[in-house]
Amino acid sequence: MTKRGHAQGQSWGEPHLIAKPDETKVCIYADGSAIFDESSETWHYLVQVLDVGGAGGWMGAHFSLKGASPFGDWVADPQNPVIQSGSLFKQICAGTGKHCLVGMIDEGTFHIVEKVGEYFYVTFHGYDYKRRLAARGVARTTDFQHWVSLPL
Repeated sequence: MTKRGHAQGQSWGEPHLIAKPDETKVCIYADGSAIFDESSETWHYLVQVLDVGGAGGWMGAHFSLKGASPFGDWVADPQNPVIQSGSLFKQICAGTGKHCLVGMIDEGTFHIVEKVGEYFYVTFHGYDYKRRLAARGVARTTDFQHWVSLPL
């Protein structure tokens, strides 16, 4: 153990379920990121989601948990999926002089980087199947339902 009481990944506790696909609407959850917001004492988890059949592409779902411990019953956001495929890159790539072209979709592999002021800053990947190009985008949100993409 270190001075802080962490085993630095040398030992692990039992896994804890945050979200389970219902297999009627959601096929898979993958590549999520969590953050604890001290000001509201709330955990937030943003995860990549694929619907059954994959017709909607990769999207984002949000789950939250009140309290200091992440080992409780996480609640699905009633707006899930909170990010539709292509919605963030549509904002990022629209207009002239951008480093990406319209057509980038499949937001996923989310990383909640930090909270600054009232905003959570999140990075994510995207893919343009026509041009076979990948990109990483950045957006911010105050509530994981309303998003403002940042220009590339």
